[in-house]
This record gives sequence, C-alpha cells and structure tokens, in this order.
Amino acid sequence: MKPQRPESEIDWLTDFLIRHRWLLVVPVLLPLSFVFELLMSVRDFYMRTLQHAPKKHEARVRDIQEQIRRWHENGSKGRLCTARPPWMSISTRMVKYKRPENSIHIALYDILSLDVERRVVRVEPRVTVGQLTAYLVPRGWTLPVVPERCTWTDIQGRRLQRDGVRRMEQFLLEHRGYQALYSVTQMSADEFRRMFDCTLYDQVRDRYGLEDVFMDVYENVRLT
Repeated sequence: MKPQRPESEIDWLTDFLIRHRWLLVVPVLLPLSFVFELLMSVRDFYMRTLQHAPKKHEARVRDIQEQIRRWHENGSKGRLCTARPPWMSISTRMVKYKRPENSIHIALYDILSLDVERRVVRVEPRVTVGQLTAYLVPRGWTLPVVPERCTWTDIQGRRLQRDGVRRMEQFLLEHRGYQALYSVTQMSADEFRRMFDCTLYDQVRDRYGLEDVFMDVYENVRLT
C-alpha cells in the first residue's frame, strides 16, 4: 500500500478566508475592479483617441531607434525589453529584469491604413484586438479569428494564417530552430518530434503508466 500523504495544516485565519472569501470579494475587490476598469478606459481613450496621430508613425519609429542607440552607446546593460509596467502583464511571474537603462518606450497605438483590395490592415504593435475590431467592423471587415480578450495586443503572433504558419515551421525545421507553442501548428507528429525532444517526457509516461493521465505532447499542443 502506498503511504498516505499527511494532511496539510492551515491556520484558522487562512481557513476562515477560504470559507468566507465573499467577505473580501464582494465589498472590496468588486468595487476596486470597477474603479480600475474605469481608470483604464479613460487611459485608453486618451492614448488611442486624443493622441491618435498615424502620420507621426515614422517619427515615433525613429525615436525608438534612438533609444536603442543610446542603450548600445551606454554599454548595452541588460537585455532590451519594453517599458510596459509589470502590473499590465497577464503573467503572474515577478518581473525583475526591467530597468530604466534597458527599457524602451514604445508609444505605438495607431491603426495606420486599410487596403481593401489587398485585404491588408497596417497597425502599430500596441493596437489591441478590441481597438482593431471596432475599426474594422463598421467598414464591413473583421479578423479571421477574434480572440476572447479585447485587451490583447499580440495579434500577429497568435493569429497567423495556415500558409504563413507552415512556411515559418518549415524554415525552423530546416535551420534547427524552435517554434513558440501556440495552438496553431501545421506540423505532423514526426516533424514536431524532430523540433522538440520528447524522450524524457515519454520515458516518464511509460515508466509510471501515465498514458491515460498525460496525453502525448503533440496532441496536447494541437488541442490547446
């Protein structure tokens, strides 16, 4: 028989907060969330409406280039990253690598142009899904796939069309590179295992009989 795991001890305060968490959620967190959303809406309106200036795109790009030159001239301290505050990230990890000397301010929030004939819309990197959708729908267009979060800005990395994904994967396979594991992939199972070494994962599944618990990595990526 397998030894039973000892029950974890929880102090009375933690147990009380778990059982009666509504005391914190309803009167405190919900009002704070409403105020936060209101402030973020005002901020977005200011950044994307009052500072809307697509004609300044080239000047803003040159400003970013100048920031990178200054970083290089000052000794290239730290890895380059954006100056986006850590609290705006959807990740829960602690961000410790962002410092003034290696952070680049990217004030690029504008939709630049829409080419109806080519079906191409040019946007700056900080354009959100909600902003782009609000711009396209009244004009009779929309994204091929609309993500569920209107605040996402990384549209280009997640929503590549199939032919573009396939070309990228072929290039990475030929040059022994690695693909970011999003839910979009056109690789076969053999190609996936050429790119990623799944040997250790397979050995653990086989050794402990976990085939029914943990699915094959390739199938897991395809279904994510």
